[in-house]
Amino acid sequence: SKDSNNPFFKSKYADFESVVAASRPALTKYGLSVVQNVYRFDDGNHYLVTLLLHSSGQWIKSKAQHNPQKNDIQSLSSYNTYLK
Repeated sequence: SKDSNNPFFKSKYADFESVVAASRPALTKYGLSVVQNVYRFDDGNHYLVTLLLHSSGQWIKSKAQHNPQKNDIQSLSSYNTYLK
């Protein structure tokens, strides 16, 4: 549900926790799970790696470059949540 407010755009949105809560029953029903973590690769860049796993053992992976403008904990955490 869109239970969070964005005062800048004067709109409502579904926050990360709401999206997880809404998707969890369907993922569980079909034997799916999601794992996400930030890793540094050999190219020196950081990426958010997402694994979609199935109970059969099959999986698919994607990565998105993790490159916030500032290198402080607030920016890193905010950027990570946005990518997720």
